[in-house]
Amino acid sequence: MGAPLEVYDRPVNLFVAGFIGSPEMNLVEGRASNGTFESGAMRVALPAEYQAVNEDIVLGIRPEHIGLGEGPDSLTFEVGVIEQLGAQTLSIGEVSGVRLRILTDRVDNWKFGQRIPVRLQAGRLHLFSKATGQRL
Repeated sequence: MGAPLEVYDRPVNLFVAGFIGSPEMNLVEGRASNGTFESGAMRVALPAEYQAVNEDIVLGIRPEHIGLGEGPDSLTFEVGVIEQLGAQTLSIGEVSGVRLRILTDRVDNWKFGQRIPVRLQAGRLHLFSKATGQRL
């Protein structure tokens, strides 16, 4: 319960995180330890506020909070489905075997199987306890 943007920006649990927003939030099961989230071969550095988390979690990130570009924290996104929405492009693909949806400004030249560098906006990551579903 709360103001719509508050609920959208800081969902209190997995149910709310998956229910609010379109396209829905990416939710990835994995483990947080030593300041890093791991799910299979996918590794993501966690923000300072989550450095002490050491448990099985679900990491959430909204599709529009995955940016394009290379950097020290970039991941490789393999393009799968491409849906042109006019001013935006929605793509469903994989990062290290993990299925993700990304929503960007319009991109006209992506192709199936293309590999694109992306970055998860650290300040927009959501961590939830896998055991309870509650926000950490």
